[in-house]
Amino acid sequence: MFECKACGGNLKFDVGTQQMKCEFCDCTYDPYEVSESHEAKETEMEVTVFICPQCGGEIYSADNSAAEFCSFCGASTILNTRIQKEKRPVKIIPFQKTEEDCKNLYKSFTKKCLYAPKEIRKMKGTNEFRGIYMPYWSYSVSHTGNIDVVGSRSYRDGDYLVDESYSLKGNIDAHYNDIPFDAASDFADDISERVAPYKTTEYKDFTPAYLSGFYADIADVDKKTYEAKARSLARENTYRCLDKEKEFAGIYINNTRLTDEALNAKTEAEEAVMMPVWFMSYRSGDRVSYATVNGQTGKVAADVPISLKKFFIGVIPIYIIVLIIINALLSFSANGLLWVSGILSLLIIVIFTYNNSSIEERESGSGDEGKKNILGSIKGHMQDIRDGNVNENEELFLKKSPKKKEEAKAHKDKEDKKEPDKNLNPIMPPFFCVILCLIIGFISPHEDLWYYGTVIITLGCALYTTLRLIARFNMLTTRKLPQLEERGGERHEA
Repeated sequence: MFECKACGGNLKFDVGTQQMKCEFCDCTYDPYEVSESHEAKETEMEVTVFICPQCGGEIYSADNSAAEFCSFCGASTILNTRIQKEKRPVKIIPFQKTEEDCKNLYKSFTKKCLYAPKEIRKMKGTNEFRGIYMPYWSYSVSHTGNIDVVGSRSYRDGDYLVDESYSLKGNIDAHYNDIPFDAASDFADDISERVAPYKTTEYKDFTPAYLSGFYADIADVDKKTYEAKARSLARENTYRCLDKEKEFAGIYINNTRLTDEALNAKTEAEEAVMMPVWFMSYRSGDRVSYATVNGQTGKVAADVPISLKKFFIGVIPIYIIVLIIINALLSFSANGLLWVSGILSLLIIVIFTYNNSSIEERESGSGDEGKKNILGSIKGHMQDIRDGNVNENEELFLKKSPKKKEEAKAHKDKEDKKEPDKNLNPIMPPFFCVILCLIIGFISPHEDLWYYGTVIITLGCALYTTLRLIARFNMLTTRKLPQLEERGGERHEA
């Protein structure tokens, strides 16, 4: 807590003035003025950690005011607290959008979502937006020194096709600073990518004063997790720059041989930084949706489900109008309608399969590098626990998380006893209709009743699969309730 020098009141960071402001007398102070002079030399800071009793989610703050809801699982509950030391970030981008700005930006965003449920637009059943500084690892990558890359050129000379190979040598001096990746496993990569980018030129030296009145998530992803990805981004940019060099005009540079070794790549810095995010959760049953607003630029990224009622009210009239227009402009025979319905079924199969794979990727976390890092660490501990190979570090892991033995057994039992899905696979009805269309088309019955009957069945199956597709899409816009007590392990040090 930071005290006002005039009245002793609590100072909080005011977004509008970018100053520390007293809640009682409105006196303002520079954020660095209220910090201790020796603070910059410290590598750790003492904070109040708030823990959700339902999902285990953790955030911390420089304040000790009671937090009444969890931003991760959406539970309305008083969060447990503890005082602990946390690693001090190097840089921070302070909030530049107020909570009121954030709400207006979100409302403007949801107005464009025509089929969004009413409660989402009016923010009913949601928690308020909470300002959270999200931890990031910021990488700096350099390509310097002499390089030798492979190039080629092909052209026709009369009746001959000429292929030429080149060894392109030169000196390079490229530096890529502040390539950020989120360092919290509970902040999904797909959300952090959608809410980006940040203006890293506006970094400030970190001081805990910026946290007063806000919260911060805990960094639990190892700093090496995204190093290869940062190097890959730097490599791609260097390739684009080399490709535009006028000296290499007309020469194709083989980017598969443009390796880190060829470019003398070096990761020069891996710094812990913090980025501002306004965060809101909306809980529905055992699922949760998130809405985030970039606290610097105001960019909105939100999970918005579809209301079935609004969808059909909006789509059915359009569908009928389109059918009337098509019928007026084109004259379909019964056989033609049969093939159109068959193509429609194939299209629905493709759309459903694509969305289903996206859902499975999100549910498993296979596309989230940070989550994979944490899950890999936990599974390694669990396997050692099951095998009885517990070393000194894992003894510490168990002492910090005594529930891990039970979780290891539960995890194994869950893997061994996966319940089969008893519901009808939504792909089967349209697949059956495609087969039926092919059979009817091959037999070519003389009575039109066969064709129209098949078309009606196909449209019915298409309606069923569309309903299931919307349900799946709504699943894609929500996430499983987080079980962050399973993160475990020690905090990663820089």
